[in-house]
Amino acid sequence: MNAEAPSVAAVKDWLVQAGLDGLAAQDLVAGLGRRLNEAGLGVGRIYLAMTTLHPMLRATGYTYERGSDVIAPTAFVHSDLVSEAWQRSPFAYMIENEVTRMRRRLAGPEAELDYPVLKEFAEQGLTDWLAAMLGFRLSAQQQPGELLGLVISVACDRPGGWSDEECAALESVLPQLGLAIQGRIFADLAGNLLGIYLGADAAQRVLNGATRRGDVRKLSAALLYADLRGFTALSGTIAPEALIDVLDRHLDCIVGPIERHGGQVLKFMGDGLLAIFPVDPAGEGEACRQAMQAAEEAQALIGEPALPLCIALHLGEVLYGNVGSDTRLDFTVIGPAVNEAARMEALCKAEALPILVSGALARALGPAALRLRSIGMRSLPGIGGQRELFSVLPAGA
Repeated sequence: MNAEAPSVAAVKDWLVQAGLDGLAAQDLVAGLGRRLNEAGLGVGRIYLAMTTLHPMLRATGYTYERGSDVIAPTAFVHSDLVSEAWQRSPFAYMIENEVTRMRRRLAGPEAELDYPVLKEFAEQGLTDWLAAMLGFRLSAQQQPGELLGLVISVACDRPGGWSDEECAALESVLPQLGLAIQGRIFADLAGNLLGIYLGADAAQRVLNGATRRGDVRKLSAALLYADLRGFTALSGTIAPEALIDVLDRHLDCIVGPIERHGGQVLKFMGDGLLAIFPVDPAGEGEACRQAMQAAEEAQALIGEPALPLCIALHLGEVLYGNVGSDTRLDFTVIGPAVNEAARMEALCKAEALPILVSGALARALGPAALRLRSIGMRSLPGIGGQRELFSVLPAGA
């Protein structure tokens, strides 16, 4: 087969258009497998893995098998790359030794089954295997070891495997595949990083074009303002690295419940954070119950011997969007309700209350408000008038 035969050229054209269309990775892998088979290349299996920039995930993999139109992604955490299974894989060798191409016959007198996974493929009836590694630069200054990219393997299920000419045809589509996937990787990279640093909803709004300063909207939400007591004192007694570890472990206990109950963390402030639970068509009561459940779950997870956690819960209208200078923006919430929640958190800390609830949120809670106990009318610094505030009785009390 000529590497530029019309059928292979059609695969290349399709890859270019798929990249321009922003085709999802799993659809791209499945479409590539089908079209290579239409070109007569006897592809029984394709595996493609893309690197990512994510605090928990190192890569995402996709597997195509002939006849399957559903491809489920596989996520790889950072620790997977030090596992024995990974170290014994051909991809580990290729990446560590910068080998960009590898081919192995899986059947016949020329079979070379020097990796456990290749023996598995041979037992499944696959006859030939070709792998490639492609790296992408985010900038000219990026070092080789920092490259993003992909690894791909293609396996033949046809007796006798591929001819050298057919292998050349397969390799000839790699540049177009790289360009198509590069766009997907960079789009996913932008989404992942924005989600990590801004939160899911704010990230989606930025990606959808909400990037102008002053681009804000009014939003009713339950506000959760949390802070740790004793963190400043602790910071003077332990090493900085240990302090960061303590902070991260405590924040895990707070952020997890917030996200599980539908909240969005908008801002970390030293050892504290601000989160919102937007009011949706289900009404104020549901957002407030979610905020209360998150607060109580966070307190339960903190446990002992932890730093005490103070959480203020409030309900109000805020402005949600871009705030900042013309060169540095923050996607956050502002308004009197935010200021009131911050003053409540300071009072919560001063009186050593685990959770402090505003009257506005208490009124919206419905039956759940039966577990609240009034601590009376209180003045909040910088806030006019007095507010009735509530503490939370222990569950079952």
